[in-house]
Amino acid sequence: MNNINCYAKWTLRVAIICSLVFTLMTNYLVGTAGGTIVLAVTFVVDYINYKFFKINTTITSMAYIYCIFSLVMGNMWNFYDKIEWWDILMHILSGIILGIIGDILLKNQMVDVRVHTKVQFLFIVGIACIGGVIWEIYEFTVDSLLNLDMQLANVSGVTDTMWDLIADMSGGAGTGLFISLLSKKSKK
Repeated sequence: MNNINCYAKWTLRVAIICSLVFTLMTNYLVGTAGGTIVLAVTFVVDYINYKFFKINTTITSMAYIYCIFSLVMGNMWNFYDKIEWWDILMHILSGIILGIIGDILLKNQMVDVRVHTKVQFLFIVGIACIGGVIWEIYEFTVDSLLNLDMQLANVSGVTDTMWDLIADMSGGAGTGLFISLLSKKSKK
């Protein structure tokens, strides 16, 4: 997993740097700001890993890969506007990633305890749903403070937000079902 983490991190960094040139030339400040922040965060993660403690490489790898699709392709390359279903795909992917992170957290906390697969499933889906709700609150806050329309409320009312939450839950439920079935099979 260390190789995947390294490749994902450097792919993200190079993609952001190349995209920053484009966003600066086109005066796309939202993409420039987001790219700059995420680029800085990759170096903060390296510093934390070097100086303090190791962050789980599976989690960081998935975060880097998600940022490639969501930030670089979706935001900086404008896939959210160019590809109608891109937002839903990103919410399904975030539900899957959050579900996997939830499973990692659960297993790290319950090392000597056998967790029932139904509890594992509910925890995974719950983490994915909580992540989706937090994201929608973030979008609402940014929209309110900066007079933007990330939630597409002016176009679709709450429809976009509801589809986003359904996609987050679907990704988490699919991941929870898959992991729960794997766990059930390995316990036999």
